[in-house]
Amino acid sequence: MTRPVSYSAIIWLVAGYLVTGGCASIEKESTLNTEHILKASGFSSFPADTPERVTHLTALTQRKLAPHERDGETFYVFADSTYCKCLLIGDEKAYETYRNLLVQQYTEQVNEDASMDWGLWGIPVPLN
Repeated sequence: MTRPVSYSAIIWLVAGYLVTGGCASIEKESTLNTEHILKASGFSSFPADTPERVTHLTALTQRKLAPHERDGETFYVFADSTYCKCLLIGDEKAYETYRNLLVQQYTEQVNEDASMDWGLWGIPVPLN
């Protein structure tokens, strides 16, 4: 005897699939945005185009900008074995430019939010 399929079980299954797919999409967009800003800041991109590079790339911390030291110099590494399948490397100057671009991007977003018509929400601006 077969058991009837529960509609709520199907709905939960579909909802779980959509949420998981949505999170992956957000992660991809965020990663690609970070890579774009890093490249604009002067970071160099190196593709994982050999088996040895792929192995090394996957062993690194993924999608997090990490400082490394070599011969007394600090450089910054961003490894992405999922989307661009590349290693981005920048020096102190590129890192500083990256930080400045992030501040600029944040400031632009704050200014855009501040210029919104909050009255549409019934919120008096400034708040009293």
